[in-house]
Amino acid sequence: MADDALISLRYSQRLLEGQGLTFTAGEWVEGYSNLLMVLLCAALGGLGLDLIVAARVVGVVSAVGLISAVSWWSAFRGPSAAVAGGLLVGGTLSLGHWAVGGLEQALLAALVGGALVALLHAEQESSVRWSWTGGVLLGLASLTRPDAPIFAVVAALWLVPRGRRTMASVVAPVAVAVLGQLVFRLATYGEWVPNTAHAKLALSAHRLQGGAEYLFEGGMGLALLCVLALIGLWRGRARESTLLAGAIAAWAAYVVFIGGDIFPARRHFVVLTGPLCMLAAAAFSGLGRTWLVAVFAAGVGHVAVQENADRDYRKARGERWEWQCGVLASALGEAYRAEQPLLAVNAAGCWPYFSGLPSLDMLGLNDAHIAKSASPLRGQGHLGHELGDGAYVLSREPELIVFGTWMGSAKPGYYGDRQIAGTPSFRRDYRLIRLRAAGESALIWLRTSTGALSPRRSADAIVLPGHLFAKQGPGVVAVARSGQVQAQFTAGSQSQFTVQVPPGQWRGSLVGEGRARLRMGGGQMVDGATLAFDAPGGLTLTVVAETGFALTELRLEAVPQSASQPSP
Repeated sequence: MADDALISLRYSQRLLEGQGLTFTAGEWVEGYSNLLMVLLCAALGGLGLDLIVAARVVGVVSAVGLISAVSWWSAFRGPSAAVAGGLLVGGTLSLGHWAVGGLEQALLAALVGGALVALLHAEQESSVRWSWTGGVLLGLASLTRPDAPIFAVVAALWLVPRGRRTMASVVAPVAVAVLGQLVFRLATYGEWVPNTAHAKLALSAHRLQGGAEYLFEGGMGLALLCVLALIGLWRGRARESTLLAGAIAAWAAYVVFIGGDIFPARRHFVVLTGPLCMLAAAAFSGLGRTWLVAVFAAGVGHVAVQENADRDYRKARGERWEWQCGVLASALGEAYRAEQPLLAVNAAGCWPYFSGLPSLDMLGLNDAHIAKSASPLRGQGHLGHELGDGAYVLSREPELIVFGTWMGSAKPGYYGDRQIAGTPSFRRDYRLIRLRAAGESALIWLRTSTGALSPRRSADAIVLPGHLFAKQGPGVVAVARSGQVQAQFTAGSQSQFTVQVPPGQWRGSLVGEGRARLRMGGGQMVDGATLAFDAPGGLTLTVVAETGFALTELRLEAVPQSASQPSP
């Protein structure tokens, strides 16, 4: 399950909650680039389906639809071609991975593949109805991804010899889809393009080189399919081959232009599955059963080798960190449901989706300011991970900051992280805690000076939540359980925190499980449990665990003074 898929599902989730297509409360930004996928998942979620299951239902149904469409079209070339077409689509590893990966690739592949089948069938039957079917499918594809109109342009050019009325069957539905979404985008977000375009697109030599390498490696990974497609291109009908080859070439050029992709299992090759397999199926036209069995055996062997030898597919199969992150994020969201702290993260899918907390995307995909901010790394680094604005993030005063990847880090990782870490106010106001839940852990920077998770004050008491004492170090961690976060001490360990108090006498007490003692310093000791301050000052509190100890909170209470000495 891709982390970016969880970003999309966050929008679906908030739409179902009546918050509109937003990433977090109070901000309108188009951090998704797959509107139709978001809406389909929301629709299935509205019927009671878990959103992750909904995304996989859409993906698997789309994959089956693509297999069916290619098989049906190939059947016109003979039984061998029909069987080969279906087997080739079903044996494409990229499609298999992304049918369950949660993003829109399988849906896009089904819509584009179905549109090509419809257009080719319209050509064969001289049918305007089938031509309009292809146009509507390309219109839906344009709602699935904003770059899908590339295929509509190829189709429209291919239809030029058939006249303007036939071209209109493709252009009209796509124009309605594109213009409709543009009007919605301008009205809702005030932007001409998705926020993801601001955050990701950059023309540079580094991007073009990355795109060319991505295309080459992907082609090598699909070597057998590409060879069969070339044979089909040679054996097939020129008119049909022109459309399919044109679609492949246009998308390949686009992939080079945007710099390829960072996701495993070659995400941008999934949409080429349909046209590649349709061309390859033509290679089997008129061949007997023996050839089909031989190529099928070779294909199975190729898939088996590729699945285990290709590092890109191994990476996809082994990627499980989104679920580990989900364990922690769910526990954090449950613990801080009432406080609703602002969570600033780079892994903007798993943490916000599973926690449900207000969130700030520090890489800018879901933040309009960061997406447009200047960065010396723009176009020069890891695609989608180049931006950041530390001063802006700190101005939002997030209560929780996760540096680097989902696991967090004591040291800054990305560009924005480094800016934050170099700010004096960050070193003053935040402390590092290790959060644990159900066997998983991550490092999180916690704002201690102000905000929803800082000390709670009233006229005669100050309550310090246990997490304030969970400073990253030997023997003390923050543990999320039972709807709260506790500082968990091993026997003999200790932790210290200093809180500003007004003048007066203060007495402290611990609330938790196990045995521990409290030491107080910074003022004048009145008795063993009371400290006096003549002026505002810093009261240093040290919790020392005598046994294993889980601290829920530490309470400071103002001690009433005698009538002759009224309390301040």
